[in-house]
Amino acid sequence: FAWTNKIEAIIVGEGITRVGAHMADLCHGLMEIDLPEGLTEIGSAAFSGCSGLSQVILPGTLESIGSSAFAGCSHFDGGLQYINFPDGLKSIGDSAFSGDPLSAVVLPQSLEFIGDDAFHNTAIREVTIPGGVTLERQAFDSCNNLTSVVIEAGVTELPQLCFYNCRSLTELQLPSTLEKLGSQAVYMTALTTLTLPSNDEYEFAGWIDDDGVIRFKDDNLTVSSDLNWEGGLVF
Repeated sequence: FAWTNKIEAIIVGEGITRVGAHMADLCHGLMEIDLPEGLTEIGSAAFSGCSGLSQVILPGTLESIGSSAFAGCSHFDGGLQYINFPDGLKSIGDSAFSGDPLSAVVLPQSLEFIGDDAFHNTAIREVTIPGGVTLERQAFDSCNNLTSVVIEAGVTELPQLCFYNCRSLTELQLPSTLEKLGSQAVYMTALTTLTLPSNDEYEFAGWIDDDGVIRFKDDNLTVSSDLNWEGGLVF
């Protein structure tokens, strides 16, 4: 069905367990998708560039969303603004929703993996990341409407560029289980304070040096922590 503007609706029949890669990518006229219970996987780029989609209801049996599955489902006055994530979903692939105007998402506790750029440049306003999730780099970068992030206990790493360029981000709650904060993970945000796992609160406007020390514009102030810092610019 790929590369056609004539299809307005796709109904996937009962008994189908997987939507294949590129099944309907760049179908700009597509406005409705009916996915059956029993479906467990949506393949890579299956619905990428389907700018006519405004919402998608995923079946409760879905476990995996492939890379770029819904990427670029946007146009100048709309696009994919709502999608449900069912309990039981385990994986959201690289760039799965990159560039979509999604404004609200609820991530299920079953989720285990969020890939590179999965929610890059979306309109998400706030998000809670379950404790069982492994985050990949740039998972939420350039989400300019994002103001609040809660990361639940169990997450051990905030990877490189994870919230890079989230210019409205003012609140980031880190868990006590955090062991590693990647370079530029919260660079170019609106954060003015960061609560580290020690539960001590530090004002910052600086960077992490190669020795793992938090350094500030005031050269007389340095703070270290038990985190495994990656060298390089963080804030």
